[in-house]
Amino acid sequence: MIEIVIENQGVNEILPMVTSMRDRGWVLNRDFSFAYHNATFDNDGYEAATPRHTVFTFYREELATLFTLTYL
Repeated sequence: MIEIVIENQGVNEILPMVTSMRDRGWVLNRDFSFAYHNATFDNDGYEAATPRHTVFTFYREELATLFTLTYL
């Protein structure tokens, strides 16, 4: 498994990537999976303790390479 983390992109930027991958014939939970995480904030609510990010997991190295070359 290869994990690729994309930081500071919202759902509106991530979902077109997922749609494009599925249009290529990649199957969710067989070829890749992803998890979107919202930003978490400190107690004051001013600074993000962790930025929003998406973790893509690829189950074949060649798909991870193609994803990186295409989308990043």
